[in-house]
Amino acid sequence: GELSLIPDKLADLKNWCAWEVKEVKGKPRKVPIHPDGSMFSTSRDTPYPLSAVKGVGSGVGLVLTGGVKVEGKHLIGFDCDACRDPLTGALMPWADKLRADHKNSYAEYTPSGQGIRLLTLVDELPDHELHKVRSVDPADNSTKRAEIETFGLGRACYITVSGDVIPGSNLELESVPNLSH
Repeated sequence: GELSLIPDKLADLKNWCAWEVKEVKGKPRKVPIHPDGSMFSTSRDTPYPLSAVKGVGSGVGLVLTGGVKVEGKHLIGFDCDACRDPLTGALMPWADKLRADHKNSYAEYTPSGQGIRLLTLVDELPDHELHKVRSVDPADNSTKRAEIETFGLGRACYITVSGDVIPGSNLELESVPNLSH
């Protein structure tokens, strides 16, 4: 990915950590780390400017613990796994629909190439917890479970950012009134 393509509104945040793939309970996981390579806690540690974590570990991530505001708007991330055929690049209809519903968002391919991430700004958060996982049909040749996860609603978390921008993505990151839109 090309981190220089990340919208300035995101790149300017001091909400970054690095991550690296480590084996956790026998499975490869994207573990958040500090610039020095030590473990980063999304619930306790203070995140960094992007410049401090670029080039560290396997990639960078945006820490969304407690909710993050950009110009007074709430930053929400959608993580869509197993929605893209890694061989053909074809997106599943449900991922296309999510992109169409959030056409103002910044959209990129995930590090595995099997998913997409959307980062969007909303004026108003939903007054109820969104379903963390909605089961959907997996794309051909994907090795992951098909799901959509929503980040940025308060719980401790981070979302990886690849800079592998989907053509036609909105690099200005404009806001929408709410998520039901």
